[in-house]
Amino acid sequence: AELVGGKGGSLATLTALQTKGAKFKVPSGFCITMAAMELQLKLHPVLQTKLGELKKVSCSGNVEGLQEMCQSVGEMFASVSLAPEVREAIQAELLNLSDSQFAVRSSAIGEDTEEMSAAGQMTTELGVRGLDQICASVQKCWASLYGFPAVQYRRQHGQPVVSAMAVVVQEMVPAEVAGVLFTQHPVTGHPGKMVINANYGLGESVVSGEAHPDTITLSRDVDGTCQVEGVDLGSKTQQVVPLDNGGTAMQVVTSAQSQKCCLTNDTAVRLAHIAVQVEEAYGGPQDIEWAVSQGTVYLLQA
Repeated sequence: AELVGGKGGSLATLTALQTKGAKFKVPSGFCITMAAMELQLKLHPVLQTKLGELKKVSCSGNVEGLQEMCQSVGEMFASVSLAPEVREAIQAELLNLSDSQFAVRSSAIGEDTEEMSAAGQMTTELGVRGLDQICASVQKCWASLYGFPAVQYRRQHGQPVVSAMAVVVQEMVPAEVAGVLFTQHPVTGHPGKMVINANYGLGESVVSGEAHPDTITLSRDVDGTCQVEGVDLGSKTQQVVPLDNGGTAMQVVTSAQSQKCCLTNDTAVRLAHIAVQVEEAYGGPQDIEWAVSQGTVYLLQA
């Protein structure tokens, strides 16, 4: 994780688990390591100067000045040219992948540890197509490391303001249903209760809190056997869908669909049993982002 950040390290663990015959898939992809960001800084000394200025302003306690400086740093990260070596490495990796649409996700050091949760502060770009769009998305991810919410969060948690980031590029799963699973009850912390939040389409609507998803509660025995205990139907009025020419859009869910649970009990139990395996591999409770496409369960993050 020193090289590939929180998400990257976690995905490597999930991929290793998948090869051991677990009943799920991890979308194929690759990691642009923190070394690529360092290379970018070396190529553009103006970025290093700007980060030095950001450091000074963040120590001054001038919040308004810090907001302006963060915006300026972000714009510079997104606008300078990408280091040719990084672009060439991305191009070479893309030859090994078949899919035409990708998810490009930030993967920072120390994000989403037990002490810190950087949810929603760093950029995730979905429905990214082709080398140019991927390269631009990588730079947007780097820029988000210096967005005001992320910088302020690091300051408040005693973390260095100037930090490093890797970026994960993964084939995007055209999910019919997706969401988040908590291996322990997210409110009570009860280890014998699992909770699944689910909506139609891509999981982004659930993760971002834009949709009111279905909530499925499962009980879990000591031997890891799980069964559905209760289903609380969410309104599920909207879903996030990928667009053919790249990007995503919000789409209205038909009332017939929104009136029933988007996840069958069988699939919920399958997910829960997979989650037990994942929890055992990680040695502790997990929040797992998942998607279901054509009957296959994909794990996108844990």
